[in-house]
Amino acid sequence: MKQKHFANRHNAMIKAGQALSIIASITLISSCNDDGSTIGANILPKEEIVGVYNYSDYKISTENIIPGKVQSDDVEYALLGEMNDPDFGFTKSDFYGQLTLGSTIKGSSFNPYSGYMVDSATISFTYQRSGIVGDTLAKHKVSIYELTQPLNPLNDYYSDMDLTGYFDADKPIAQGELNAKNFVKGTKEKNDSIWNVANKEFLWSFRLNNETTQKLFNLDKNALSDRKAFQQAFKGIYVTTQLVNSSGEGSIIRFNMLSQKSYMTLYYSYERRDKYNTIVDTIRSNYSFYFNHESVRANRFTNNTGNIVVNDPSVQNLYIQSMAGTNAKFKFPEEIYSWVDSINDNTHKVGISTVDLVFHIDTTLSRINKYTLPSELQIKQKNTKTGKLETPTFLNTSGGYDAAFIGGSINYTTLTYHFRFARGFFESVLHNDNKIFEREFYLTPISYKENYNRVVLRSSEGLQTDEKRLKLDIKYVKFH
Repeated sequence: MKQKHFANRHNAMIKAGQALSIIASITLISSCNDDGSTIGANILPKEEIVGVYNYSDYKISTENIIPGKVQSDDVEYALLGEMNDPDFGFTKSDFYGQLTLGSTIKGSSFNPYSGYMVDSATISFTYQRSGIVGDTLAKHKVSIYELTQPLNPLNDYYSDMDLTGYFDADKPIAQGELNAKNFVKGTKEKNDSIWNVANKEFLWSFRLNNETTQKLFNLDKNALSDRKAFQQAFKGIYVTTQLVNSSGEGSIIRFNMLSQKSYMTLYYSYERRDKYNTIVDTIRSNYSFYFNHESVRANRFTNNTGNIVVNDPSVQNLYIQSMAGTNAKFKFPEEIYSWVDSINDNTHKVGISTVDLVFHIDTTLSRINKYTLPSELQIKQKNTKTGKLETPTFLNTSGGYDAAFIGGSINYTTLTYHFRFARGFFESVLHNDNKIFEREFYLTPISYKENYNRVVLRSSEGLQTDEKRLKLDIKYVKFH
């Protein structure tokens, strides 16, 4: 059987290679914004055009998968909270990271002389209303811990990072129960009307315990003048949460870690004396530590996909979620080898206009009035050596490598995600230069590690007459 299968495939490849001689040397692939219906007809003289055609009979093999761990470091936004999604199941996110020194400290000490006193310390995280998913009144018990093991910015950190041994679970440095509307108000902000102000930044702020406050106040000159020394003295924080009402919808909040409003601040004071050593004033001061691009900043994700059917190519819907949730996997059929042979009339030449993959959104299951749709999806391929998802490429005619697909942004008018084969890629497919039929492709949100968004798409299963099922759509021109 295997020998017969190999022979059939080998013969198909030979036919495809022979049939390629009828394809024009020019490639007529356009951008994703064109529908392809007139491409080629606008380029070639009208008297040479036989017709513009469409072929979409090939079925793409698709299934839902659980991707496992994803790289989740170097994030601008930290995600915190728990969500019970009616379609995608349970999702939890917490985060960890390093802080670093802010401005230069005079004398490289908070208490260079007697009379200096520590007051308090706080840590704050900023967010906007648009960064909240779920119930804004869902109450979370937030716990913040000091890391006891160092982090290395040169290392990769993944969504399933095991933090056992990285903190003392019995010694949180700060805790609080609050919801998304429990933000810190300014002196002039006395009512909830500011909740509706566009792009308004809100703060969650936590007071650190006395032990941690005193530790920061007592940092020595070396720790307060050298970033690496500081990160050895204070290795970082881990922030986690538990939904107070576990049966509720919950919420996930997105904090801007690189904002100047996300910081840890030490408040202290000192006495000013006159020449008679009499206290004449108390000077209050503060110093802030920040997260920055050089520091480790990483999210952790936990998912329970609920009733989503995975690893089954017969499903009619594909569930795509960020935060290491379900993704889709697909493969192209080997029958594409015979495509040129199937349209060959031994009389005319063929110019490929466009080769498209269009994913239609299931608007009901996606609950588009409640949840944010991914603004863009991406097609990835797993590196067999590293296990990382990478951009698929193909060998171009110049001997270099190009991205295999272009597009992927959402079209809010048609509610679709549209991908197009890059120039020359389909020809390489017919040549089997890139062994496309042995390659598995993955469909994921482009911002998968610092946003909660989700979408349900139609798969290739369904009636042949169903215009919204996934199809490989080939548009081509026949000419003299």
